[in-house]
Amino acid sequence: MYEFVKIIDATKKSELKLIKKKDLMNLKLYHVSDNPHIKTLSPRIPKSEDINKGLENGTIKRVCFAPSIEQCLQAICAEKGKEYIVYVPKRNLMYSQIYKCNTQDAPGAYITDEYWCLTPIEVEPLYKVKVGNTVETNSGKYEDLLNYKVLESYKVTPSNVLEDLAYLNEVKYVSAGQTDLEYWLEFKDYKEARKFATMCSRVLNEGLIERADNKVYYVKL
Repeated sequence: MYEFVKIIDATKKSELKLIKKKDLMNLKLYHVSDNPHIKTLSPRIPKSEDINKGLENGTIKRVCFAPSIEQCLQAICAEKGKEYIVYVPKRNLMYSQIYKCNTQDAPGAYITDEYWCLTPIEVEPLYKVKVGNTVETNSGKYEDLLNYKVLESYKVTPSNVLEDLAYLNEVKYVSAGQTDLEYWLEFKDYKEARKFATMCSRVLNEGLIERADNKVYYVKL
């Protein structure tokens, strides 16, 4: 799933894991901010006590994401009762270079499961949330996930599956049926066809996945 990439800063070598594009296609990441007007997130050095103390990487500019809203709130030490905007990438993540952070670069990564993007990335709002109760340990680290309430939901840009797959360059289009508006995706393995159909949140039934005489499977879009 990972390719190892060494990024050299002024003081040390930082080993981040570059995630392959095919694994990014289904990955969901979030970014939380109290700024409601963000269109593009640009890499920067976050302001944090850990960075000031030299405990967290202070030389690599990045945009930070996490796989859950709770982990995003933990990462920024969200305040109880405060409202935040939850952002998601506007396009599929595979159009960007996404790295898996480790505890060498961010000690709290074992909790927040951080991902870093080192280039500007377009985002759009998904939710407005309000933070609920938090529980802290003696060390000051959050022991439990932060509770939050969704105050407002926003309409996000739907994913263009055909465009994404063309970029990924792993399947090809097959025109079928009576009109050119009907598209099928070709797979040589049934498990892969079923996995893709499930990813598209479609109900598997007869006719959705069809097998051709040449042992090729088609998933209808």
